[in-house]
Amino acid sequence: ALPISLLDERLLNMSRKYEDYKEAAFVKLLEVYDPNEKINSDNECNKNKIEFKTKTVERKYFNKFSDIFFNKDNIITLPKGGVSISYLYKNEIYIALVGAYLIEDKLDQFNSNNFSYIREEGKDPALFILLAKEFSPYIKLKEEYSTESSVMNILDAAEEVDFEFDLLDIINYHENIHVFKIKDGVIKDNKIDMEEVIISLLINLPSLLHFHKKQNNDEKEYEKYLEIINQIINYESDKKIKYIDRWMMLNSISSYYNRHVFLDIYRCLEKIFYFPEVYELSRKISEETKKTLDIETLKLICKNNLSWQPKENISIKKLLQIIFLEGDNNVFYQNSEKICNDFIKDMSITFKENDDINIKKVGKISEYIYMYRNSLVHHEDKEYKNLKKLTEEEWLKIASFIANALLFFSQKFNKGKAEGKSNDKGKGKGKGKGKGKGKGKGKGKAI
Repeated sequence: ALPISLLDERLLNMSRKYEDYKEAAFVKLLEVYDPNEKINSDNECNKNKIEFKTKTVERKYFNKFSDIFFNKDNIITLPKGGVSISYLYKNEIYIALVGAYLIEDKLDQFNSNNFSYIREEGKDPALFILLAKEFSPYIKLKEEYSTESSVMNILDAAEEVDFEFDLLDIINYHENIHVFKIKDGVIKDNKIDMEEVIISLLINLPSLLHFHKKQNNDEKEYEKYLEIINQIINYESDKKIKYIDRWMMLNSISSYYNRHVFLDIYRCLEKIFYFPEVYELSRKISEETKKTLDIETLKLICKNNLSWQPKENISIKKLLQIIFLEGDNNVFYQNSEKICNDFIKDMSITFKENDDINIKKVGKISEYIYMYRNSLVHHEDKEYKNLKKLTEEEWLKIASFIANALLFFSQKFNKGKAEGKSNDKGKGKGKGKGKGKGKGKGKGKAI
C-alpha cells in the first residue's frame, strides 16, 4: 500500500497530461538551438517558432504517467557526476542513475543480491519525459548531439508538414538513464534508508567511484575498505540498528582523496564518542537499581539536562579500549596489532613494569589517529606541521582500521543496552547484552 504522504501526490499525478510533458523531451535540443530562447516553468517551447509532432505512443506508456511517484527529497549526487533519483512504480522501488557513465556491456553481467538491472526501463518514454520535465538540470545530450549543427539537423525536420518525431529517437539523443530495481529483501518492515541503498549500489558498481582510476595497490586496499563498509551495512540492516552514520559513510566512499576517505569515516567514529561514558554510567545505574536503562535514552538525558559533551582526545581512547579490549570479545590481536606494526613502529613506546601493554598500545593508536585528524582539520596548528606525510595507501589503511572498529562496535553493542560489571583496565567480564533495541529512523517504503 502507498504511504499516506503520497496519496495527495497520486491525485496530482492523475491529472498529468501527455501533451504537457511531451515538450520536455525537446528542451535540451532547444537550449543548443537557441540558448536565448525563453522556456517557461512548464518547459514549453515557443510554438510559433517550432511545433513538435510525435508519433503515437503505446498505451502502456500513457498509463505510467499517473503511476510513477518520485521522491524529490532523495536525490543523491554520485561521486563522478550524475545523480540517483528514486521512484515508486506499482509498489516497487527503482533507482534511476541520470548523468552517470556506465558501460552497457558490463551491466549485462550485473549480479547483485539487492538490485536488478532493468535495461529497457531506461528507454521508457514515460519515465524519460517525466525526468526531463521534473529533473531537467540532470538530463544531458550525448556529446555527438550537443553541437549546434547536429541539433539544427534534428530540428529542421520539424518544419516538414508530415514529419513526426519518434520519442525513442529523442531518448537516444540523450545520455543513457540506468535503472535498477530494489529487490524485496532489501526493504525490511516497509522501511528503507536511501543513503544505505546508494552505498550498497555503489559498492556493486565500483566504476562510479574515484578509486577505480587509481594505482593497482591502492585499488586492492580500497576494495578491502569497501568490503568492510559493506559488512557494516549488511550487519546493521539485518539487526535493524543504525549506530554508524550512513551519510558520512557515503561521503567517505565517494571521496577522491584518501585523506578525505579517512576524515569522513573518522566522523562516523566521532559521532559515537559519547558511548564509553554513557555506557559506563548505564552499567553503574544497572548495578545500583537492578534496572537496565537504554543507552540512547541516557545519552539524551545527559545532553539535554546536563549539557554534557564528550572530550574528543579522551573519548577516542576510551572508545577503542571498550571495542577492542573489554570483555570476552577481545579482537585486539587480530586488528590493533596490525596497525601498531604498520603505523607506530617509528614511535617509541615505553612500558613500565605494571603497564598493561595492550591498553598502552590502543592508547598510542588513538593518539595517532586523533593527531592525523587534527592535522587535516586544524591547518594553522604548528603542532601538526612536522608530521610525517602519509601516502594515499597509508591514509586508506587508517580508514580501514577505523571502519573495522566501527564494525566491531556494532557487533559488540548491537542491543543498545548494557549490563554487567566494568573493569578499569578493560579486562573484566562485563558484556554488552540486554533486551533493548537499538534505535534509528528509517524511511517509508515509498522512498
